[in-house]
Amino acid sequence: YVEGYALDQFCSGRWGLLPTKKSSNKIGLVLDKSLSPENKIRHLQVAEAARATLGINVAGYITTKEPIGVNLKVTKSGASWGCIDNFGTIISAAKLLIREKKCNAIAVVAQFPKEDDELVRKYQMGDGVDGVG
Repeated sequence: YVEGYALDQFCSGRWGLLPTKKSSNKIGLVLDKSLSPENKIRHLQVAEAARATLGINVAGYITTKEPIGVNLKVTKSGASWGCIDNFGTIISAAKLLIREKKCNAIAVVAQFPKEDDELVRKYQMGDGVDGVG
């Protein structure tokens, strides 16, 4: 995994990257209970494809006991942010993956609310913000 700032440094030629070692992170995948069955399958397929093609160590996955509850907000000026209603359900799931699968990295897939059609239209026309990104 390489986060955004490091990618910027790499692309600008200021940093180099080294290949990962076989002792890379053991990743645990936390899936939101709110995901549809089709969406859950799709994310598990992506994790399996990443394991098979990139060699990452996805040690296991767990579905939260309760919905995570992602909420998106946009101010009148157009700034956007998000909140999580049930952070505890993520922590509980992550603790299980750490204890049972010995994970040392956690990835979370959360169900986002349906976007406001008017906000999406404005964004697509270049007259608004991406409420999710």
